Amino acid sequence: MKTSVALLMLAMALLPHRARGEDGGDSAAARSVIVCPAGAVANVKLAAREIRRYVYLRTGTLLPIAASAATGTVIRLTTDDSLDQQQFRLKTSGPVLTISAGSDVAVLYGAYALVEKLGVRFQIDGDVIPDARVPWVLPVLDETHQPLFALRGLQPFHDFPEGPDWWTLDDWKALVDQAAKMRMNFIGLHTYPFQHKEFGPEPTVWIGLPEDVNADGTVRRSDVSSWYNNQKIQPYGCYRPELTSAYNFGSAEIFPADRIGPEVSGPDDFPFPKSPAANVAMINRTGNMLRAVFELARRRGMKTCVGTESPLDIPDVVQARLKELGMPPQDPATVQKLYEGMFQRIMRAYPVDYYWIWGHEGEIDQARFLTNLRCARAALLETKAPFGLGVCGWGWITQNFPALDQELPKDVVFSSISMALGNEPVSPNFGRLQGRQKWAIPWLEDDDGLSSPQLWVGRMRKDAVDARTYGCTGLMGLHWRTRILGPNISALTQAAWEQGAWSRPAAVANTPKEDSAPRFLPVADFYQDWAGAQFGTQAATSIAGIFTRLDGKFPRACYWNFGPGVMRVNRQPWDQVATQYRFVEDLAACRPDIRGAANRERFDWWLNTFRFARAMARAGCLRGALDMAMAQIDEQADPPEQRRMAREQALPLREQMVQLLGEMVECLLATLNKSSELGTLVNIEQQSLLRTQFLTAHDTRLELFLGAPLPATTEPWKDYRGQGRLVVMTARGSSNKGEELVLPIIALAPHPVASVTVSLRPLGRGEWRTLAATHLARAVYQAQLPAATDDFEYHVEARTANGETLRWPTAAPELNQTVVVADEDS
Repeated sequence: MKTSVALLMLAMALLPHRARGEDGGDSAAARSVIVCPAGAVANVKLAAREIRRYVYLRTGTLLPIAASAATGTVIRLTTDDSLDQQQFRLKTSGPVLTISAGSDVAVLYGAYALVEKLGVRFQIDGDVIPDARVPWVLPVLDETHQPLFALRGLQPFHDFPEGPDWWTLDDWKALVDQAAKMRMNFIGLHTYPFQHKEFGPEPTVWIGLPEDVNADGTVRRSDVSSWYNNQKIQPYGCYRPELTSAYNFGSAEIFPADRIGPEVSGPDDFPFPKSPAANVAMINRTGNMLRAVFELARRRGMKTCVGTESPLDIPDVVQARLKELGMPPQDPATVQKLYEGMFQRIMRAYPVDYYWIWGHEGEIDQARFLTNLRCARAALLETKAPFGLGVCGWGWITQNFPALDQELPKDVVFSSISMALGNEPVSPNFGRLQGRQKWAIPWLEDDDGLSSPQLWVGRMRKDAVDARTYGCTGLMGLHWRTRILGPNISALTQAAWEQGAWSRPAAVANTPKEDSAPRFLPVADFYQDWAGAQFGTQAATSIAGIFTRLDGKFPRACYWNFGPGVMRVNRQPWDQVATQYRFVEDLAACRPDIRGAANRERFDWWLNTFRFARAMARAGCLRGALDMAMAQIDEQADPPEQRRMAREQALPLREQMVQLLGEMVECLLATLNKSSELGTLVNIEQQSLLRTQFLTAHDTRLELFLGAPLPATTEPWKDYRGQGRLVVMTARGSSNKGEELVLPIIALAPHPVASVTVSLRPLGRGEWRTLAATHLARAVYQAQLPAATDDFEYHVEARTANGETLRWPTAAPELNQTVVVADEDS
């Protein structure tokens, strides 16, 4: 579905029907109008606004929206019963381009497909708008599109701060909007039922009895529950508690408080809620958040799914209540009653389309698993729940698909994440299932490498082809992070709609041997389009070549060490390892060819991401060299020689480590964009530096050998020393009429920030209005925008004490953040 941006721009330049909009231009007969029928449903009206928004961003032309048009060029939006529900058509006839579709949601899909013709690309973390504006030209099109999978989407995985544990309601709403632009229509959540007093189950799915559910979906009783916060030890024992003020290299500045956690946490819920009432409040706040998220998803045509594991892990509070009532916890009648309570709460708290029951990691008692499924199905019928039932899980599930298929009714959905952290292909057992929905869920990333880039476009394409071959009806991707997975998510989403020449055997046969491995398909065409949109056409081919070479082969300097993405100690000399990272300088050499502030910001984001990975690898080699130096000192029996070796060999390595770690964190802070980067920083601080003592493991013995405390040159610094950064951490692209958006802003600079202001105006016209942001703490600010009444645009500026001006977005005021204001029912 994608065409090279350069070719698209050339084609547009040759097309007829030029026009200008409200901001001036040609004769009235030549003007373009977006025709949206009077009384159109919400998504059709939203489609019209979205087309207007992106035509304005790409061309500077603000097209009018009208119920009809007698003259000029026209973009017409309409539903067509002859098309399937998710099918849309773009067809130009003379001066009229018609976007027709089988449903209002598919009209919205068609609008976004048209926007992509203008060179815009959609990512899960935000829009990619090329810097250079082009003349407005009505495209000449004749194409029809229909997805290859009925359901396409994401499975954001809770349990680490890099993922949805820290997403706010606005983060969730922004993600839903972006997913709809990418023509996804599914979000599914898994809930870990940690049955330990110090952890408690995650708060997505509440477990309890029907009589403990109120009419509004709130509950009366709950066990302790929370997602990750920085005062909590994770179940794996990985993230150690630490106040953010103890963080190093200026990174404390990006957090407004010492204790940080999910938005659903109360002020005293660190590390856990401290009373039964606080436990209940945590669950109810989570329910309210999910209601708002899932209601928006439903309006955008998306299916939602929640679930927890089986055999059902019953929380302590519920166990005690069952004992009081004389209900044996493992009795099928009791288990069914618990499912009835869970389903009653879900029906009243938030809308879902499916409830999936997961098998635990590892082997499972199949008899108990099936008993749970039968109890859940009976509860579904008893409560008349308006959602379907499914199964999901790790490797055990797919291995047992054939047996489960014989035991479970055909209305139960079969799904599974890929085995071995996604290193195994989509299970062929999907192909043995007939007559039921079946969803393949590849890993967009694995948690072993959660601190590293993971480029898997070739793998995503192969998994999508396999899923289609096996007749899967759903294709979703498991993930924690967002922007760093942009290529993977885009590739999987595109492959759910269209599988082009790259998917055919002939294409594989013509690729180099190393690129035609069983889990990979060709990626050069993907990266050519991706790089052209991200960075401009001048350097696209060179950059695409670098990413193509790295896809599926990105070196890692982190691994699983009782927790995800821990910095790895490497005893290889750096001069041997450095050859693996030559691509960093290859990418840096492309920078002079990058034109435009937005293109350069996107380029620098990836360059700093690669530099961060290289610095982590080099730090691992330094630590390995220090390990060996300390071992050699231990072997010496002569104290004076030990002191000399400590001073001349070990101490310089320890000093270099601090400098390199500072460089590494500076590169990470240069990529600060969403909560994923916050989570990566917490990972480094509370796992690698605190738990595994990556930097300080030898300090006590080194001081002993030196006969003195370590010098100040070995200490991490606390102040921020990098380039000035201004970031709106959550930038929604839509709001409802009357909604007051709140902007979370980080203004990070080596000099004091004197002011942070927001300038806004109606989309494409009028005077700018300026609002002052409120300073919360450290480098964190907040601005509340006035109640939205119509589409608008805004940008943010920060001024430092030394006269530096920082802007967000970086291309402002030429290209600003835009917000469409939807009707309340959209």
